[in-house]
Amino acid sequence: MNRIKRTLRATAAKLATAAILLSAAVFAPPAPAHAQPTADIQAACSEYSPKFAELGVWLDSRPPVLDNQAEREAKLKLIDDALLYPEAKLMPCAADFLRRRMEAFIADFEASSVDSGMVIWKLYNHTVIIQTPETAIAVDLIHGPGIMRTPREIIERIVARTDILLVTHHHGDHIDWDVWDMYLDAGKKVVVPEPAKKEYRRRDELTVIRQGKIDLPGVLVNVFPSYQKKDLDSVYLFKTKDGATAMHLGDENNIMRLGSEWYRKIKPPMEIDVLIPNIWCPNLKPLLDHIKPALVLSSHEHEIGHPVEGRRPYSYVYRVLRAFGLPYAVPAWGERFAVPAPLPR
Repeated sequence: MNRIKRTLRATAAKLATAAILLSAAVFAPPAPAHAQPTADIQAACSEYSPKFAELGVWLDSRPPVLDNQAEREAKLKLIDDALLYPEAKLMPCAADFLRRRMEAFIADFEASSVDSGMVIWKLYNHTVIIQTPETAIAVDLIHGPGIMRTPREIIERIVARTDILLVTHHHGDHIDWDVWDMYLDAGKKVVVPEPAKKEYRRRDELTVIRQGKIDLPGVLVNVFPSYQKKDLDSVYLFKTKDGATAMHLGDENNIMRLGSEWYRKIKPPMEIDVLIPNIWCPNLKPLLDHIKPALVLSSHEHEIGHPVEGRRPYSYVYRVLRAFGLPYAVPAWGERFAVPAPLPR
């Protein structure tokens, strides 16, 4: 872990060179006006806007994802109540916060280069962008629910700069047919664990992989067959040619098949650098008997497309992560995490 911190600090100077770009993104002109919100939503934004603003200013200062854990936790929790508001997906203040985070992300992503290992950006929901020296990969890229949407222009820029889209499963908070069209129109693969519904007119153009390997320039992707209850889910393990590893679990939630999960076949336990789980996954404790990450990177918190009882705030995230007793990181939307190669254990 000391080397992770040293690596993050060493890259701070490089990140500073993008400060002007990021400032331009943060202070970009406002997006087109949202539809007139109801009086209740207006009142909610009056209450929550200062908290979004405080967190936004703090994130704009580029705090390292691993350092300042106590401060990071306090800052992220500022927006818990706001994103647990039942109609959060219709709040202009929440939508504007997400837009500014995605503008900061795309400026950072487009200005970045990776010499070794990988860099992982955590976007909204369970979306991650993984960049290696030779390849950039998107996982579960979506626009978002309601008015909480990443602008199409930013999605187009992500598609242009990534080489492939991997989809973990066919649930509405992980798929976006419009995004799929963008990748297919660009001549790039969209990998899914099963064919899409017949309503998706280009289903025959998808690449269906239930289990196997995807060999990309400089990175090998292993696909493990999992489930969310009875629905098919793909787990993706990324390994760069210089040895950095990360695993995205999708909505690993195998409670309908207890005792026969894919990870139970892994012996001896598999050591990886970074595990990216859906943080509410009930399988995490048994999975960690077979998958040994050096660090857990939180994801899938505050999915406001879910009903309130299905959302997981940062207060929940930190409680779960502490219970594992493993090093962890909690990026906000649009933040990066660098994985050196090899990562010391």
